[in-house]
Amino acid sequence: FEGLRPPIFTTCPEPLAADDWLRTIESKFTLLPELTEQEKARYAAQLLHGPAGASHATFLARQEKDHVPTWQEFRQAFRAHYILASLMEQKQCEFRELKQGNKTMMQYVQSFIHLSQYAPEDVADDPRRAARLLHGFDPTSRHTWGASFTDLVDIALDMENRLRIANEDQKRKRQANRAPASSSQKPRANY
Repeated sequence: FEGLRPPIFTTCPEPLAADDWLRTIESKFTLLPELTEQEKARYAAQLLHGPAGASHATFLARQEKDHVPTWQEFRQAFRAHYILASLMEQKQCEFRELKQGNKTMMQYVQSFIHLSQYAPEDVADDPRRAARLLHGFDPTSRHTWGASFTDLVDIALDMENRLRIANEDQKRKRQANRAPASSSQKPRANY
């Protein structure tokens, strides 16, 4: 199991980090089909360090004597401790209120993709995902109704790039107009 380089878990900055850790461990377990459910729980427990290890020790102390938790019991206790419903709701609200604001299009799309994990029902299919993405766009960017999510991202990134190029061109033209004209005449000598 250690040869598969499973990640250590110490603490959880946000709920999806704990969920990601569980998914990673489960994917490692698929490579070891000979493990029993109790062995999976024991191996996973070995990856809990610091505060997570202390929390697991408390979980084990509450078990009946000689009871070895199964992987399912481990998962349930882990999720109950690290993936709190109130935090998930907070992240869902953050996603639903997400606006582009002063972010670049790429920053907005990255935030959208990250936070959408907390509200999977809001992005369950492409039309809903596209509508939600469009909802958060800067109002000047909302002219592309009806496109798919991928098309919207491509259009928005292209539009942002074109605006950046146009702004750079305007800036260059202004600077060129301000630059003093070079003169081919010799300077006059004043005596």
